[in-house]
Amino acid sequence: MEINDAIEFLRDRRHGVLITQKADGRPQSSNIVYLVDDDGNIVISVTDDRAKTRNLRRTHTASLHVN
Repeated sequence: MEINDAIEFLRDRRHGVLITQKADGRPQSSNIVYLVDDDGNIVISVTDDRAKTRNLRRTHTASLHVN
């Protein structure tokens, strides 16, 4: 799938699973609601004391699973 096709696929949906990495290397899965902004960025809202926020600050990487 081309990146533009993937972005359009994501625009048509709003729910996904954000996968980040715990400090011990295991995956942390979080159900989220997201949107794709006009520039094609995926935007999510996070709460400061949540595991996904701590994981993102530590590793700066994540995966998004969308059905």
